[in-house]
Amino acid sequence: MKPSEGFSWIGIGPAPELGLRVSVAALARVVFRHPETNQLMLVLERKATFREIEKTPNVEVISQPFGGAIRIKDGTEIKSLLRNFHFDSEQSKSEGDFRLFIRPEEWPRLRKFTVEHLKREDDTVLETSPERELAEEFKDALGIDLHKDQYQIWPVGINVDDHQAPTRNPRAEGYPTVRVYRISEVMINDTNLIKKLLENSSTFTDDHLRQDAKQDAQKGGKGRANGVTVLSMEKLNEHFRHLQISEKGSQVYFIGAHLDKNVRAIL
Repeated sequence: MKPSEGFSWIGIGPAPELGLRVSVAALARVVFRHPETNQLMLVLERKATFREIEKTPNVEVISQPFGGAIRIKDGTEIKSLLRNFHFDSEQSKSEGDFRLFIRPEEWPRLRKFTVEHLKREDDTVLETSPERELAEEFKDALGIDLHKDQYQIWPVGINVDDHQAPTRNPRAEGYPTVRVYRISEVMINDTNLIKKLLENSSTFTDDHLRQDAKQDAQKGGKGRANGVTVLSMEKLNEHFRHLQISEKGSQVYFIGAHLDKNVRAIL
């Protein structure tokens, strides 16, 4: 059964009583040991997105963890748990993405339900592994097929962010959102793949990606371009430790890279 088939009657978008957006995602902390220094290195997806802001062309480049929205495989329990909910967009509904508008007072019990299911391996209700998204994003960033013998993966934990912050996601931009992340660690062990990651990170600049995103938009595409950012895990952790409290919930600039705020969730 397709994810969307069980939600034919569920609405789309916000409603007056559905004032809170919930986003549940599986994130991958992708790491490898540097072949020369043996340093632990973190790999982030680097995304360039072309948008027009007040009729002015703009290309934003952000580095973020690999992964994406968790899919709802069976929505029966969620439909019985909530009095009403809407998906945040037609795309989320068609793909069964766990991106929902709900009544704010129902968040505590949905949060408990979600965390319980995210703790399970091969859960029948939620797709808990980031591997599908990981393979798709490696294909976008590097143009290669990622194979399971190139890495090891294991669960790390669950990160719940109860702070209601406006989402930057274009499907529901600006709406107050709470977030739940299931974090997995992915250790790359393939020498050739490590070489490609290092080459991509050092060779393709943000300006290259901006130009590619503009060209994609001009050709009628979504205006996107992808690459990777490779950073020292030790230096990044040290940087986050010294951030002011007020800075920890926003984007961070680190050694030439603009980091999405959810990078902190995987550290």
